[in-house]
Amino acid sequence: MKIIITEEQLNTIKMDNYCNFVLQQMIDDTKWEDASFSKILLGGKNVSTALSHDMDIPYYFYIPDDVADYMNLMGIPDDCEEYVWDEYSDYVIKMYLSKKRR
Repeated sequence: MKIIITEEQLNTIKMDNYCNFVLQQMIDDTKWEDASFSKILLGGKNVSTALSHDMDIPYYFYIPDDVADYMNLMGIPDDCEEYVWDEYSDYVIKMYLSKKRR
């Protein structure tokens, strides 16, 4: 059996792979600033400034400018931005909670 895909389908697959690649790069570039666990950095830029700490489960009010700049620099298209942001913000929130609940 031979599977035939269109060029559009191939481009979609490539873009999905690229979006996941950029997401993984963002995760790999995300670190705690120091042992105080007070700031989370993406490539040296603070991404925890927009993180709400008012509730039991923190959330973001908006996409921090440094994260948007990173995604733009990496060439994330608009239709992929929401997916990458949702996954990345979940990662950062889990990272934050892992240290704050100890």
